[in-house]
Amino acid sequence: MLNKEPDYKTQASILMATMEKVDKNEKISIDEYETSHRLLDALSTIKPEKAAEIHKRITALEKAYLASKITTAPPMHTGQ
Repeated sequence: MLNKEPDYKTQASILMATMEKVDKNEKISIDEYETSHRLLDALSTIKPEKAAEIHKRITALEKAYLASKITTAPPMHTGQ
């Protein structure tokens, strides 16, 4: 059976690239968001001494994802 989950090196690369996009205020995809969020959550469990710093990165990730969703939503019908 094939595992759909990317290997750890691939996931780490996705996390690094996604956080670079977040830092540059670029749009991120749902896949980038989910993979990065999952890895940051796992990292905060493994490295509790870094929890505050990791939480800041998760918050930035969430804000970037929400901004990406808002800017990629279809235009609303104005009724005119």
